[in-house]
Amino acid sequence: MSPRLVRLLLGSLIVCSLGLRLIWLDYPGRVTIQDEGYYLSAVHKILYLPPLPNDPYPYSPMGVETVIEHPIGGKLLIAASTRAFGDHPFAWRLPSALFGTGVILLVFLLARRLTGDPVTGLVAAVLIALDPMMLVHSRMATIEMFVVGFVLAGLYAYVEGRPILAGLLLAAAACCKLTGAGGLIAVVLFEAGRQWGARSRGVQLLRRLQPAGVTALVFAVAFPALLWALNRQAGFFKNPFDHLFYMYTYLSATFGFRPAGDIPTSRPWEWLLNAGQYSYLRQGALDLRAVYNPLLIFAAAPVLCWAAVSAWRARSHAALMALAIAGGCYLPLIAGALQAPRHTYLYYFLPTLPAVAIGLAAILRAPGVPRAVLGAYLAAAAVCFVVYFPFRGWP
Repeated sequence: MSPRLVRLLLGSLIVCSLGLRLIWLDYPGRVTIQDEGYYLSAVHKILYLPPLPNDPYPYSPMGVETVIEHPIGGKLLIAASTRAFGDHPFAWRLPSALFGTGVILLVFLLARRLTGDPVTGLVAAVLIALDPMMLVHSRMATIEMFVVGFVLAGLYAYVEGRPILAGLLLAAAACCKLTGAGGLIAVVLFEAGRQWGARSRGVQLLRRLQPAGVTALVFAVAFPALLWALNRQAGFFKNPFDHLFYMYTYLSATFGFRPAGDIPTSRPWEWLLNAGQYSYLRQGALDLRAVYNPLLIFAAAPVLCWAAVSAWRARSHAALMALAIAGGCYLPLIAGALQAPRHTYLYYFLPTLPAVAIGLAAILRAPGVPRAVLGAYLAAAAVCFVVYFPFRGWP
């Protein structure tokens, strides 16, 4: 496939994906979808706007954000869009739609850079674009897409040889949600995998590890500094370390697998079976569901097994990155669940899903795999995407 055709197909994919995220984005009106109620309450407090109906924090003071168990970064992005375009659902959800579309481009860029094959990058981008969970969260005023987008941008900056920018982008991810720090873990694991078995020693090894060290140092300085600067806008905590301590203790205290309202919890290892599905909102023609594309999520375990073997035998950078993302964004959730039961949900796997897409694309593009297999797999994924498409008709 020629580079020009790849660019044409990628551009078409991005335009179509953006269109699917923007169309009917304000439907069904000023109705909040699940966790949107919490984040939009914070946004309205930040902007001194009249509260929405059923505000979960009706007595909180104006000018101070309310959802203090998460950093303020993602809420400020929603607030910026609301201030620029008005207090209505389209403006609330526009940042997620833009970040969700950007994730598709970043998956392409990262896969192409790691494999050296633009077609593999295109396949990975198609797979992530055909995931209904990615689409649904790109149509909600929540913080998940910000985390995924900033983490992928940081990882791409790192493999492009820009460790300072990588550290800044990963700090931005953590300022939207603490799980964004998993991107830094992924960088460390990826670099450790690249150096494993290398013959370099001493000063030479230190030089090869320097980019990861620079990224970690920039993150360590930029994260609290950025958190402090953002909290000065409308944060409850003025000291970033007080806020970090609160968020850590809050996460440590949310124990128990009992149902959290009407949202079923699930254990991290159950996500590989697409367990813990539920409906975010079912109203009129809209049916927003928390569910992954079966052709992608059911491939997660085999893909990670392939990545382990390929990383060990061939030192494949795509395999190493898939393992690194899983190690930074997924394994800590497993460790936390094993340490103490706590509320976890199916969508927590979203930051790890690009690793599955990249690894699966590398497998489908491996020598000896017939093109018919690749075409059939993508066609089946497209059918699943249509089945889980959030609109059941014309609203």
